[in-house]
Amino acid sequence: MANLTGYTHYQIISVTGNKPAAPQAWFPMLVAFDADAGLTDHTQNAGLDIAFCVNGDDTELPYDRIFWVDFGATVTALFWVRVPSIASVADTDLRMHIGKAAGTAYATPSDTWNENGANNFKAVWPLGDVGWAGGAPEALDRTIYGNDGTNTGTVVALGSVGRGRDFSLDFITIPFDASLVTGPAWTVSGWVKPDTIVGVDRIFNRLLGPGDHEMTFELEDGDIQYAVTQADGASYMVASGGTALTAGVFEHVAGVFNDATPDIRVYKGGVPDGNSAVQVGVRNTNLSTSMIGRRNDAAANYFDGVIDELRVAATDRSAAWILFEYDNIADYAGTVTHGAWESAFTRPKVGGSLAAGRAGLVR
Repeated sequence: MANLTGYTHYQIISVTGNKPAAPQAWFPMLVAFDADAGLTDHTQNAGLDIAFCVNGDDTELPYDRIFWVDFGATVTALFWVRVPSIASVADTDLRMHIGKAAGTAYATPSDTWNENGANNFKAVWPLGDVGWAGGAPEALDRTIYGNDGTNTGTVVALGSVGRGRDFSLDFITIPFDASLVTGPAWTVSGWVKPDTIVGVDRIFNRLLGPGDHEMTFELEDGDIQYAVTQADGASYMVASGGTALTAGVFEHVAGVFNDATPDIRVYKGGVPDGNSAVQVGVRNTNLSTSMIGRRNDAAANYFDGVIDELRVAATDRSAAWILFEYDNIADYAGTVTHGAWESAFTRPKVGGSLAAGRAGLVR
């Protein structure tokens, strides 16, 4: 067990409100700070002197720092922290350490997304914040697979958390990689804010070739649709939502399928919005390129609006996982509680201060 020494201050960060409906293992949890004076007062090395652990255990947790802006008197920052277990009944307490001379950030941010070696995440695209201070990020994949995208026209925009990317007649192309070959189970999720809700707006599209056989995650007149095709191009499984999104409003959307069950579902705002299970023939498992924001095989079905925090995982995420993914962002203050900054020299072995204070999302 690593000994977290040399840090001057710590803070207890707890899941106290919207707990998951079932315990979640190796969950990448958002930890957000909005105009926090303590980070300015106590951090060193531009905020690279940071470590997270479970309260009562000094084993350092992997984290991915997405956003850090020093405004002088305060700092605004966003982290994704891989939490070993988030309880469904009891509070889950983390401890964040800062203020270590010559401290360094967690060495392998991609560990945040590997679920303790399972590597279910095949792509995680923040679509706006990584590297913000040093340039214009486009579609940098945060997993070990490096499924980075090539941008054509999209621009940085205000996102659901931090910043996302604004699409119109624009798109991002993801080159072929074996990690994105469609398996027996798959989940696509993200945040979208459509400018219009008329017609077909492709969020994520994989061309499964030959021809125009696809796996599509899209809006059809505002309704979520998730579809997987078979080898001859006919429908394999399709699920359509029953509640249209609202133009100009951010919403969390997700599509989940498992052809062993068989099952295909879509979620809106963290809750089920439609399901179906139609299987005919053999599911197409080929793959060429993938596309964010447009139909893959034609200059059509452009997404009109903002996409943020798009993720692809080779597993069928549970309803509890998807709902907590939603709550962790949509109701951050109602999910996560931040204690006061405390001197590390007076830190108790277990427990800590849950004094008033909270972080907010960057909006």
